[in-house]
Amino acid sequence: LLIIFKTMLVLLLLIFLENSYSREVFVQKCCEDYEIMVDNKCTFTNETNQESWTPVFQGVRQVGAHVPKYRLVTGIPVCVMTQQWPIYHNSTDRLVMLADGTLRHYTLQEADISDEDLSDENNLSNDYKQGFYCRDKKVDSRSGQVLDVAIVCVPKVGGGWHDADWRMRKLLDPTLHFICIVAYLTVSIVHFVLPQLRDMVGNIMTTVCICLAVSQAADIVSIFTELHSPMSFITADIVMFVSLLAAFLWLSSLGFYIWKTFRSRNVFLRITDGRKYCYYSYGVWSLTIVISIIAIFAHFILDIPATKAASEPSAQGTAIGWLGIAMFFLPIGFTILLNTYFCLSTLQIMSNMASCGRIHHKLKYL
Repeated sequence: LLIIFKTMLVLLLLIFLENSYSREVFVQKCCEDYEIMVDNKCTFTNETNQESWTPVFQGVRQVGAHVPKYRLVTGIPVCVMTQQWPIYHNSTDRLVMLADGTLRHYTLQEADISDEDLSDENNLSNDYKQGFYCRDKKVDSRSGQVLDVAIVCVPKVGGGWHDADWRMRKLLDPTLHFICIVAYLTVSIVHFVLPQLRDMVGNIMTTVCICLAVSQAADIVSIFTELHSPMSFITADIVMFVSLLAAFLWLSSLGFYIWKTFRSRNVFLRITDGRKYCYYSYGVWSLTIVISIIAIFAHFILDIPATKAASEPSAQGTAIGWLGIAMFFLPIGFTILLNTYFCLSTLQIMSNMASCGRIHHKLKYL
C-alpha cells in the first residue's frame, strides 16, 4: 500500500508539472537575458545603448491577439552532425517566431513582402525546433547597425537508400542493436525461467543482460532522434550510459561474489539466497544512482567546451559531453581493474586448492 501511495503521488506530481509547463513556450536566446551580441561576443546590455532582445511571435501584433507565455533558454545550439550558420533578418530572409516556440526561416523572392503577408505557399521556409536555433540582437560596432540574428543548425541534406552513410546509420546500426537486444533478452529469460539457473549467479546474469538490453535500446532511440528532438537525444544518451554503468557494476558484484565464495571454507556450487541478492541490489543501484547524478551534474554545470572563448555565448549541449562521459567511464575502468584482480586471485586459489572433496575437486577443473 505504501508503494502504491508513493506511485500515485509521483504520477500526480508529473501530471501537475506537465500541465504547468505545457502552457509555457521555450525560446532559445544566444546570450544571457541581460546580454546582447556585439561583434559575435556577448556583452552586457548596460554597456550598450540597446535593450535586451525579446521574442515577438507571429500574429501577436494584431489587435486582441493572444501573447503566449514564454521562457527564455540561453545558449548557442551545439550541432552534433551539422554546422552552425547565422541568418540575419533582412529583405530576403525573414525570421518568424511561431506560437509553439519554433523558429521559421522564410527565403523570399520578392523583398517588398511584409512579415504579416508571409505564407508557406508562395515562399520557401524551414522550421527549427528548440535546441536547433538561438536568436538574439546583434550590434555591429563599426557601423552601429542593429541586426536581428539567428544561429541555426543547418538541416542535413541527403539520406535515403543511395546514401551509404544513411544506410550504415539508419539501417545497419539499428539492426545490429536489435540483434543484441534479442540475444540479451533471450539469455535473461532463460536464466529467469529455468529453476536450475535461478540462483545468485543467474539473477546477476539476468540483471546484467537487462541493463545491456536497455542500453542498446536507448542507443537506438538516440540514432533516430539526434537531429529531431534534442531533449529525447540527451535523455536517451543518459539512459544508455546509466544502463552501461549499472551493467559493469553488476559484473563487479558477480566477480566479488565468486571471489568471496572461493575464499570461504564452505564452498557450495549453488546459492539461492534471495536476501543476499537484495543486499547486492541495494549496493549496486545506490552506487549507480550516485555516480549518475555526479556525471549529469558535471555535464550540465561543469562541462565547458574548450574551443569556446570565455566572452562567447555559452553553449548547451544536446548530448553528453566529454566530462560527463569521463565521469561515467572512470568507474567502469575501475570495475575492469577490480574484476581483473578477482579473476587472478580466484585462479590462484583454484591452483592451490587441494583435492579434499568432491566439490573442491569439481571447482578445481572448472
